[in-house]
Amino acid sequence: MAGLLILPASAFFDQFFAQQQRQQQQPQRSHEDEYLSKDCGKYLCPDTLACVSKPVDCPCPFPNSQQKCVFPPHPNNDHDDGSYICISKGSRDCKFVVDAYNGLV
Repeated sequence: MAGLLILPASAFFDQFFAQQQRQQQQPQRSHEDEYLSKDCGKYLCPDTLACVSKPVDCPCPFPNSQQKCVFPPHPNNDHDDGSYICISKGSRDCKFVVDAYNGLV
């Protein structure tokens, strides 16, 4: 009777490990592969792979838990469209972050 219980358990483990091996054999696309194969005629955001007009337009990678704080363009740089940082929602507000960026905190 005990031999009957061991046989189904070993069959289960054989099937489980065979499935694991099949999953590992499937080629996994890396983030780099996805980035390089993305067709974008403008700016491709490195974190989200969103195609946007300029870097400051990139979305935060985790919009449900992050808020985007945009820094104003530098007044002495005509090519600066501004930049941004994503912070955790509820941690600080964007006014504090921008003030800190400008050395006011």
